[in-house]
Order: sequence, then C-alpha cells, then structure tokens
Amino acid sequence: MKGTISTRVTTGGGIDQLTGEPIPVTFLWSDEIECLYTPVQNSNQGRYTDGTFKQASYTITTEKMDFAAKLLRLTNSREQVAHEGEIISIEALEDIQRVKIIV
Repeated sequence: MKGTISTRVTTGGGIDQLTGEPIPVTFLWSDEIECLYTPVQNSNQGRYTDGTFKQASYTITTEKMDFAAKLLRLTNSREQVAHEGEIISIEALEDIQRVKIIV
C-alpha cells in the first residue's frame, strides 16, 4: 500500500541565557516522505525492550536512503494515521536502493 511517513523532531529545551528561564521542549512532525507499507502477518516479528516483547505492526520501505529516526507516524493514502510510535528496526537494502523500516 502507498502512504507517507514523517518523523518526530524535537525543538527547544535548555535554559534561556538572558533570563535564566527554562525553554520548553516542543515536538513537531517532519515533512512527509512517500513510502510503501504492508501489515506484518508474522506474529513473532518484533523485539524485546525492557523485558517485554514489542510486536511489529508494519513493514515500511522508502527510497530515502539516509532515513534515521526513533519515532515515526505512518499515514495511509486517505491521509489517516495508520501507526504512530517507536521504530523497531531500520535496514538499508542496498541492492534495491530502499530502506526497510519495521514498526
């Protein structure tokens, strides 16, 4: 299926040098990147984090070879959010010039 992904970008934070006041952290979503995705059919795909197994929901591929992120939002072709959360793994598929992302 065709869709788009965007990554969560953190801005702000720290202390204002002039006033000494804390600068609040804000989260924004990056520009959308076109992708192809499929729901995960195999229930044993995932990873253990903090003693719990996180099961994968989608396999996503994109042409953006320098893709790197920790959190993403997957939107389907109808502009509905299909998934929003942590990335389980990122793998560069050099032979076909795509990146495989499992969420």
